[in-house]
Amino acid sequence: MESFEITQPSQFMVTVFKFAGLWHNKEPWTIVEYVHSVLVQVPFSIAYVLFMCINLAFVDDLKTSTESLYMTLTELAMLAKSYNLVRKHQEIAALLKKMQSPILAPRTAKELDMYKRPYRSFNRQRVIFVVISISCIVSGYIAAAASQVMKLPFPAWLPFDWKSSGRNYWIGYSYEVLAMTLTTITNASCDLFQAYILFQIALFFQLLSTRLQALGYSDNASKFTLMESMQMHQYIASMAKDAEKILTYPLFFQINVSAIVICFSAFQLTLLSPVKDPGTFLQYFYYMGAMIIEILLPCYYGNEITVQSDLTSTAVYNSNWTEMSHPHKRLIYQFMERLKRPTRILAGGYFMVNLKALMSFIIVFPSNVTMEKFDAIKPTGFMLTNFKFVGLWHSKDQWTAREYIHTTALLILFFIIYEILICINLAFIVDLESSSESLFISLTELSLLVKVFNFLGYHRKIRNLLQRIQSARLAPKTEEEVDFFERFHKNFNFQRRMFINICIVCLSSGYVTSILSSEPRLPFPAWFPFDWKSSSRNFWIALLYDIVATTITAINNCCLDLFQAYMLFQISVFFRLLSTRLEAIGQSEVNENGQTKKPPKEELLQCIKMHQQLTSMAQQAEEVVNYPVFIQINISTIVLCFTAFLLTVTSPLQEPLKFISYLYCIGTMLIQILLPCYYGNEIIISSDQVSTAIYSSNWAEMPMHYKRLMFQFLERLKKPMVVSAGGYFPINLNTFMSVIQSAYSLFALIMNLDN
Repeated sequence: MESFEITQPSQFMVTVFKFAGLWHNKEPWTIVEYVHSVLVQVPFSIAYVLFMCINLAFVDDLKTSTESLYMTLTELAMLAKSYNLVRKHQEIAALLKKMQSPILAPRTAKELDMYKRPYRSFNRQRVIFVVISISCIVSGYIAAAASQVMKLPFPAWLPFDWKSSGRNYWIGYSYEVLAMTLTTITNASCDLFQAYILFQIALFFQLLSTRLQALGYSDNASKFTLMESMQMHQYIASMAKDAEKILTYPLFFQINVSAIVICFSAFQLTLLSPVKDPGTFLQYFYYMGAMIIEILLPCYYGNEITVQSDLTSTAVYNSNWTEMSHPHKRLIYQFMERLKRPTRILAGGYFMVNLKALMSFIIVFPSNVTMEKFDAIKPTGFMLTNFKFVGLWHSKDQWTAREYIHTTALLILFFIIYEILICINLAFIVDLESSSESLFISLTELSLLVKVFNFLGYHRKIRNLLQRIQSARLAPKTEEEVDFFERFHKNFNFQRRMFINICIVCLSSGYVTSILSSEPRLPFPAWFPFDWKSSSRNFWIALLYDIVATTITAINNCCLDLFQAYMLFQISVFFRLLSTRLEAIGQSEVNENGQTKKPPKEELLQCIKMHQQLTSMAQQAEEVVNYPVFIQINISTIVLCFTAFLLTVTSPLQEPLKFISYLYCIGTMLIQILLPCYYGNEIIISSDQVSTAIYSSNWAEMPMHYKRLMFQFLERLKKPMVVSAGGYFPINLNTFMSVIQSAYSLFALIMNLDN
């Protein structure tokens, strides 16, 4: 069989890295290699990015600032990836060496062909990506050279007056051509190299599936054994972990930056005419294509790793395992248990690198992770991830000093200070419309602070409640019960996505309104300790802080509301599960799995203990959500009223985005109080239905000792479970309707005052 180089697709990228001084064959680097790296990177990468950042500080209009910002962010991402490449040079070299292991080498002509076909596909993708990237910068070069006025291909500050003479202009133009070409090719190579690592691991999983499928058949040309297959799986899984450690932060940074850059590029495209300025239009068009491919490649191949690693279990099943010996079957069973967890690549430890992540960043839609194995707290995954990001949740009960600093810094910077700035701004407002606009934001942020400190104060009780939710007594015991849980979880996940999407549309409308406004204005009113209207630089600083602070606080506000609703939701589902189990007592002697059921009295005792546990959990949940829901319901009444007033004084024709922002804000506030009220109501209904479930069981044919126990249980069930807010009113749909009525009454009063 012909010789084959497994790492062949990476040779182009490694060659570019060597030219740019980011890669050398041996460790440690020699003096000549260090000098080469410094001479290439300092003037053409680091200095050029610095010039772009300086230029951004002098920009004073929206069009120019977005034109400069999108390229500056891209170059900063390139520097981050280059730094990661140099810093983790040894780990990357070790990973490439592991890829050339004999266990992964093709052993037959069929396996060789299986390598070659994907390699040809990857090489075509590489060529397309590089051509689009080069077309983007060449369009910029041509547009600048053909322009009637002196302009650089890409906005950057230079340490000399390049507009003063033709000679200075062409010096600046030539420097940009050299620097931009080098950084573009380096950036594309970094992205391709990251994608290649994921692509190669996915291909190794595919090879493993091919070998596993041939096990036990006489035409197994590779002569691969079961033990070798298990060793190969361990080896590939280890490589995937190494790859995740190398790529996790570059991918996280790149995907987030690309989402912002695509937004600014699309905005620039709307301002350009393909007829009047075709060169610049093509530049932005190709640039958007390059950005989409830049995040598509790692997301696609990260998804392929998950898919191909999941298919290995199918490959084992398709092997000739039925003809194998019993020791081999036991080994296969143990192997299949491991294969139930497909390999996944995380970016920054926050989200999976897959096609869902790509879609979430393009259409701003939170990804919904498919449940491979039932987990009662799966719906909280999104909320806990956000809490970890802002420091409200950590993996262990005892926080470290670093975790305390992380939590304190983010709380002060984006929660407490932002609320103070909004409150100070409220003191300087004199008209009703502006005060209403500022007041509803201030009250919303105030209720958020209450929920944040309540969450931190009850951190241990919340952790304990989540552990109790995962207890064995409450876990599904049959496939029917698993389906029962998944149906409810799908409904809750749909509500979660809808709530967060409405919140994001509300925020985005405010951001876009502010950016497109002819006068400097912030998305949400706040006071700043400097005059942010005096210069474009000050405005963009204030705008950036306002956007970051409102995004962080709004998303975490949604997550805290969803988390409170989840606790009530899960308890109501458990009560429904209890009813299902009680109703099935005495109906048959075997369950759907063919296993003999326990004696009826023992089943009833288990259900009583389950009810006791659910009652205790409901009381614990009430203790956690008691005051936050009480404050939220009262504040929501006021906020709904003022938002409805703002909606009446805003014209949907003159200010459509502002009108949409207020409209979605009302939707957000309604869902915010509807969720806990609805699931609090569900706890009342589902706990009340437990007694009906006992009556629907086959109790009439049970012995007397069973009936006496059932009678005692029914006495307790006469009192349904009710969760209260602040100890003043129950959390149910009647409370929700009272909030709507109170908000309308207050709204009518304000309208009369305004008239």
